[in-house]
Amino acid sequence: MTEQTPHADLRSGRAPRPDEPHAPHAPAPAPARTPDVSDAPDVSDVPAAAGKAVNEEDRAPWGLTIRVSFYLVGVHIFAAFLFLLFHLGAK
Repeated sequence: MTEQTPHADLRSGRAPRPDEPHAPHAPAPAPARTPDVSDAPDVSDVPAAAGKAVNEEDRAPWGLTIRVSFYLVGVHIFAAFLFLLFHLGAK
């Protein structure tokens, strides 16, 4: 959580000083609770939803995906160029 700045006192229009106690109408801040290891759900007991769980090992690196896409497009453009050359050369 982020630390918030104290709100201005509505009656006087000034912000409270750090050494002043909280106004009686203002709720006291809740104490911070540190998460406990026992609070975390046991992942081994939860079945993975079909198509939802993505492991980092199952995905290709982004750079490789882009490179392969460019190679596929480039090869198809080159093949179309060769096809055009043979098509025009046959006439």
